[in-house]
Amino acid sequence: MKLLIPHDFSYEKYHPGVTDLPYDATGARLKDEILRRTDAIEVILAASPEETEAALPTAGAIVSYSVSAERLAAARKLRWIQAASAGIDHFFKSSGVSSAALAARGIILTKAAGVSRIVIGEHVFAMILALTRGVPRAVRQQLDHRWEIFMGGEVHGRTLAIVGLGEIGERVAELARAFGMTVIGTRRSEGAYHGHAHQVYPATQLDTVLGRADIIVLACSLNDATRGLMNRARLSATKRGAYLVNIARGEVLVEADLIEALQSGRIAAAALDTFGQTASGALRDLEALRPESPLWDMENVLVMPNNAAATSEIFAYLADIIVDNYCRLVAGEPVLNLASD
Repeated sequence: MKLLIPHDFSYEKYHPGVTDLPYDATGARLKDEILRRTDAIEVILAASPEETEAALPTAGAIVSYSVSAERLAAARKLRWIQAASAGIDHFFKSSGVSSAALAARGIILTKAAGVSRIVIGEHVFAMILALTRGVPRAVRQQLDHRWEIFMGGEVHGRTLAIVGLGEIGERVAELARAFGMTVIGTRRSEGAYHGHAHQVYPATQLDTVLGRADIIVLACSLNDATRGLMNRARLSATKRGAYLVNIARGEVLVEADLIEALQSGRIAAAALDTFGQTASGALRDLEALRPESPLWDMENVLVMPNNAAATSEIFAYLADIIVDNYCRLVAGEPVLNLASD
């Protein structure tokens, strides 16, 4: 079964305006990482639109951030699409196909769950330490050439709440324990838990979790139950002065309600990597903060440009997932991380 990496598969969104992308941001890096792990996969790396078009009719698998209706129609032997991100909502937002259309063709769609657990875990703690130590305030003082000493906080002995103990949430929990924190969290699954959190609650007890937390990390997937999850009522359930880090989709937060909580001191400070949908359909703008948002100018907010998962090693992690699922598929075994999961 041939695996196609289309010509437009890259990390181009992190290199705007760059025509000659660095190797680590290209499909060539992904192909090399796959072939380092196995020589049993025939990987087709298209270098142009024409090469992608020529390869589609015989491709049994495609790795991509999106698939247009035209590509889907041309890929007559397609059995499997490996989405390149852990969250599947962006795949459908930027594609011209629906899950129903894929199901009608018998095409399997898998997400890259866990692909960014290492880097986002590091990102989360960079944000937590920045907020608790007052880094945003120090940067503003530096820009003003103003010397003003102030007290910082610490994380040792504090309670960290993780909303969504999936692959990323578990990595954050593991790091938090190394910092001497008490870790609590929520998860959808009702089965036995053997992870790193000290105490786990069902999603229905989120308010209890929020009320205990000194620091809150949002790491849940976006679905009908979590869209707008952190609204005024839920933010009011938090401990006054809690810190908030969001690496889930921006739509999990109600921006106006968060601003109100930040202004009142209910939330002491927030580090935000993702924001709600914008008018632009460009992949790089799917999580962009609107230019007119008050969040830009708030001293207790750290705005990050949706780069929590962006490092040069991401395609190496993706290759692990691709090789595992490819081998499962050709062996007739169940694949991991079905998009319907």
